[in-house]
Amino acid sequence: MKKRTLLLGAALAAGITYWWKKPKEISFDYTFKTNFSPTVLWTYIEEAFRNSKESELWIQHLEELESTGIVAGNKVMAIYKTPLFAKVHHYYITEANYGKYFVYEPIAKHPLKGRAIVEITPTKRGCNLRWRGKYYFKGMPLAAIYLVGYFEKAFFKGLQENLYKIEPRMPQNMQVIDRIYD
Repeated sequence: MKKRTLLLGAALAAGITYWWKKPKEISFDYTFKTNFSPTVLWTYIEEAFRNSKESELWIQHLEELESTGIVAGNKVMAIYKTPLFAKVHHYYITEANYGKYFVYEPIAKHPLKGRAIVEITPTKRGCNLRWRGKYYFKGMPLAAIYLVGYFEKAFFKGLQENLYKIEPRMPQNMQVIDRIYD
């Protein structure tokens, strides 16, 4: 009986150790249909990335951003706000094609590894905003628990609400101007 219990305990410990060390994945993929022109939507997103405190698009109670703009090589400072504390993380914009897409990745010290892609695709009635990402982590860092358990759903729900609050106030000519030149 003791031998079986000891073997079971050792197997359980090995399984937990394996799980703890094995990389885990978090992924998300959200698409929002808008009547914004791609240029106008890009401007709103870039404004949020430059100084989110001044942005009506950004979800202020969850996160603040600051950067010098959406250009490859630029660093982005993100302050994540939790009910108990605020945590600063940094990202690099690794790719950017003005008005179309950009990619950002956490710096080396970040507990999550991976990247996110923000794409703006023209449509007949405006454009789509697609925000997707994939991150990897080992163990169970607080960042992963926070991202999966709360931040992801609250962020994208807030982003959608803010997009749809701004959209009706946009003059019709700002919603369709890009299609003239396509």
